[in-house]
Amino acid sequence: MRSYVSRIMRRMKGNDDAAIGLLAAMVVALIIIAIVAAVVFVPWQTVTLDKNKNVARIAGVEKMIVGITSVTGDVEVSFGDLPDNLVQLSVKGLGHLNLLTSKVPVLINLTSSQSVDGKTLNIQGDVKVETQGSGFSFSDLTIKMVLDRSIPSQVNVLTDTGRVSLTAGSGTVLNGANLQTTAGAITIMLGEGANLTGNVSAITTVGAVTLNWHNVQVKEMTHVTLGAATGAVEANIFQQNDMKGNVTYSTVSTTGSISLAMDISNGNAARVDSASGFDNVNVQKNVGFTGSSNELSSSNYLDAQAHRFDIVLSVNTGSINLNLQYAVV
Repeated sequence: MRSYVSRIMRRMKGNDDAAIGLLAAMVVALIIIAIVAAVVFVPWQTVTLDKNKNVARIAGVEKMIVGITSVTGDVEVSFGDLPDNLVQLSVKGLGHLNLLTSKVPVLINLTSSQSVDGKTLNIQGDVKVETQGSGFSFSDLTIKMVLDRSIPSQVNVLTDTGRVSLTAGSGTVLNGANLQTTAGAITIMLGEGANLTGNVSAITTVGAVTLNWHNVQVKEMTHVTLGAATGAVEANIFQQNDMKGNVTYSTVSTTGSISLAMDISNGNAARVDSASGFDNVNVQKNVGFTGSSNELSSSNYLDAQAHRFDIVLSVNTGSINLNLQYAVV
């Protein structure tokens, strides 16, 4: 009996030793797999992205319609003096490769087509970054497009994730702009001497929208629309020079604050209508405007010769903050 029990105990001990050995082998295998995955799949090499494409100057072009689309990355559009080109596109950033990746999967297309009479040039830029399953990732990506300021241009930007900025200054004729991003901030800077001859729209789902307006000239009736589903909207308007036209301006924010800072003078006038879901309209500064916090007009608004801003501000959840000044200089 005693020998029978001893045999059973030895057999059980042998089974335990086998189980422990199998478990140890599995642990070692998992460690090896983890090490191999870390070496092969984890990004280990940093590469610099620096790609450029241009559209050369074409005789007879009188206006441009320029578009840029990107799934991700910051998009910056500006105007400059380009002696040889009408448009310059650059893509820069930092990318990361693993051992299975031999190239950076960034595709840049820049195409152009002329109207039948040759006076209008349509230019489309597309930037695609293949990250899923490619062994490539990036930590920074900036897409810059510079347009020749001597050609009146309309600008259209569409991106899923990333900031969008548009800058136009002296000598620039902006025939209009349509800027959209799903997740990212939008900034528009219209500087001294810029000419706005078309409508401007800046819409984001998640992010802030900012407009900086400094002595801009407009043509007839121009519409400016700023919108953010979730995020703040801010407009800073300074207009002392003759605007030469009228502007209707609307801002909508579902969840977020709206801020308007306005400093106008001489023949420029304004009316500001504000609506907040919680009746939260704060007039932080009021010089030269009359009316209630929800309806304010500059003292010269009814002047026949005045060029007017007609502004509507609307927010569901959030506040509206106003800093308004009108003066005769």
